[in-house]
Amino acid sequence: MAESTSNLLPLRYARSATARGHAAMARDLGVYPFEHPFSGPSGATFVENGTEVVNVGSNNYLGLTTHPLVVEASVDAIRRYGTSCSGSRLMNGTLDMHLELEAELASFLGKPACLVTTTGFSANLVALSALLGPNDLLVLDRASHASIYDGARLARVPMATFRNSDVGGLDRKLRQITKPTAALVAFEGVYSMEGATAAVADVIDTAHAHGAPVLIDEAHSFGVLGALGRGAAEAAGRLDDADIITLTFSKSLASCGGAILADTDVIEHLRIESRPYIFTASAPPSAVAAALAALRVLRNEPELPARVRAGAARLRRGAAEAGWKPLPGEAGVVAVPVGNQVSAALAWRAMLDAGAYCNVAIPPAVPPTGCLLRLSVAATHTDDDIDRVCEALATARKALQHDAVPV
Repeated sequence: MAESTSNLLPLRYARSATARGHAAMARDLGVYPFEHPFSGPSGATFVENGTEVVNVGSNNYLGLTTHPLVVEASVDAIRRYGTSCSGSRLMNGTLDMHLELEAELASFLGKPACLVTTTGFSANLVALSALLGPNDLLVLDRASHASIYDGARLARVPMATFRNSDVGGLDRKLRQITKPTAALVAFEGVYSMEGATAAVADVIDTAHAHGAPVLIDEAHSFGVLGALGRGAAEAAGRLDDADIITLTFSKSLASCGGAILADTDVIEHLRIESRPYIFTASAPPSAVAAALAALRVLRNEPELPARVRAGAARLRRGAAEAGWKPLPGEAGVVAVPVGNQVSAALAWRAMLDAGAYCNVAIPPAVPPTGCLLRLSVAATHTDDDIDRVCEALATARKALQHDAVPV
């Protein structure tokens, strides 16, 4: 008999046995909060087992995944271009529509040039892997997204970290640099788990005082913050000073993909030097068309970002009234600390049973005792939707207290 495949896998697989066992147990108990299947659109609400559930587990901040113009643009692109480019951007995967999207994003954000990538994750890989090398230094906010860390690892560049928006710590790290080392400072406009906005102006000023450019990942702030929804840099009045901006289309732009915005020479360097760009299949026509249509909706309906912020503020107030202590923030992410993983799983299940679907953040995304219920507000959520979520939060808190689980 042939040896079991699992016996041939590396040691790391064997070490994960405990985690796999915990996941299986959670599934058996009905409290596994991940990979929850949907049978319809991920809109403001969805129907599960005949019951309408408010969806605060999606990053569909502007609610555009079901917008008629976005849907039709995506469908029409398949009719015009087919389902795939079947190749990389460098070879046969650049459509006129890719260039159109790059031009409109650059215009909207006031940057000289833009490069569209296949995913938001790869936007940071494309940028960091090609701009930095072993003799350079990446100084990053400790709470930065995994894609920023992985971009640095791909570049084999040394890393130094500073605490969330701790500009004093950033200043100390930059003062320790000896020339000719070049440094780049990277951080998120809105922290993806906690929902707090970075101290954008202070970070930019500190970095530039040491001659270091900044990369700001606007994944969770684009479409939400700023007068026109252009992100945390716009909200801070420092859009012109953000040297490199990375975006994802999977949130406010209701699609899948990403983009990098910077000076023309930086973008042209990435086009010909970045391995994750050169060797990755191009974003499919349907995704590019959806992102382009969503961008145009945002430009034509500038009131949408304010709706997201107002809904999130209402949800934070309601969560506090229900006895929770939501983390402060002004974007679309509302984070509610719940303690350990058991509490998080039980609270998630109680929320779902009460008619609200949310996300759960557990290690390694957060510290072991810092698990969160992570709720996301969309412009299409009504006040009644938000109030139903607040009622579900109250129900979840009572359930945890009844079961004597610390919260």
